[in-house]
Amino acid sequence: MPDADGDTLLASHVSVLKNLSDMLMYDVGVCVSNLDEVLFYKPALTLDLKVKPGDRIRSGSALFRAVHEKRRVVIQMDSSLYGVPYVGVGNPILDAKQTVIGAITISESTERYEIMKKASAQIGINISSIASSSEEISAQTEEIASTSRVLTETFNGFKQNVKNTDQVLGLIKSIAQQSNLLGLNAAIEAARVGDQGRGFGIVATEIRKLSGMTSDSIGNVEKIIRTVQEDNTLVLKEVVQIANMIDQIATAISQIAESTQQLSVMSEEFNHLARELSEI
Repeated sequence: MPDADGDTLLASHVSVLKNLSDMLMYDVGVCVSNLDEVLFYKPALTLDLKVKPGDRIRSGSALFRAVHEKRRVVIQMDSSLYGVPYVGVGNPILDAKQTVIGAITISESTERYEIMKKASAQIGINISSIASSSEEISAQTEEIASTSRVLTETFNGFKQNVKNTDQVLGLIKSIAQQSNLLGLNAAIEAARVGDQGRGFGIVATEIRKLSGMTSDSIGNVEKIIRTVQEDNTLVLKEVVQIANMIDQIATAISQIAESTQQLSVMSEEFNHLARELSEI
């Protein structure tokens, strides 16, 4: 047992530490003991170890270990004993001769830190999910962009083919006009020679009919081609707009991926801080 000086020293510790929890910005419990029993205990608001002055110090507690191991000890306990997880820090009290005469413990609930750890872990899971979804969307966007580029090239090629078709139709139209002119000249000549040119006149008439039918067909084909050209122009315009939108989406996804990476780093730092706080 401590001598008179030891008792005075322990009383001084009690006098100083009894208001400690009121001075701190966080919620802690304070306990002071001699070598055998509790001298003072003020529980935290969120944690009560259910001890009182006069109780013998419990074997395995931070007080007990600090006294017997003569060193600073830290213990962590789950919620099975007092309903909340907590950490206890014990430190021996030494007299002038460096002899252990008692101990001090500071206890604090780690429930909020556990909540922080769980929240951090969940944030990490959510961030990973967002990153995974962003990667999938990015891959799909790239695939759509590739398809859009192929469509653009196809429509541009089709546009060129339509121009080539116009040239062919122009040539056929020219031939039809020349055929019609030849048929007209032939009919005039057949009429001039009379009966001897009758057979030739029939042929000339058929040539003119064929020329007229060809011209009509060319006109119909030109209408169809013009419609196709107009539709092609509209579709190409839409494809270009889609390509621009895809580029904007790809840029946005890239920014999201960058932000997600930053959030991931912050989440890991947050989780690391929560672990450190719960292990103090």
